[in-house]
Amino acid sequence: MTPNLRIRERNQRGSLSARLSRRERRLLFLYEDELVRRGARLARPLLALAAFLAWLRTRRRVTLGQAWPQDLLAYRRTLGRLSPRRKAARFGTVRELFRFLYCRGLLRHDPCAVLELPPRGRGARHV
Repeated sequence: MTPNLRIRERNQRGSLSARLSRRERRLLFLYEDELVRRGARLARPLLALAAFLAWLRTRRRVTLGQAWPQDLLAYRRTLGRLSPRRKAARFGTVRELFRFLYCRGLLRHDPCAVLELPPRGRGARHV
């Protein structure tokens, strides 16, 4: 009989960054477990979050719990070279992370609550 492993023990996809604090790592593990529980693909959301966290650490010098709407607006401006759909997907992932952490009571404020998603691009018309 196989042991009943927790989600964290079954999911060994690697960490996002070795420079994260212990609290940030714990928050991201909880979010990753939520994605696994929902059956979502992990590769794209985790890459988007890794890029966001690297940007947050290097450019703004703040941690995940210290982010404010101004920080997220600045990050959204850095996505300017991407297509509108990719911008919306990346920013949506970041927004979903903050919403998850706020709803679970792990963050005191949701910096994305006052922000809107960037407009999605329209695909090519099929005739």
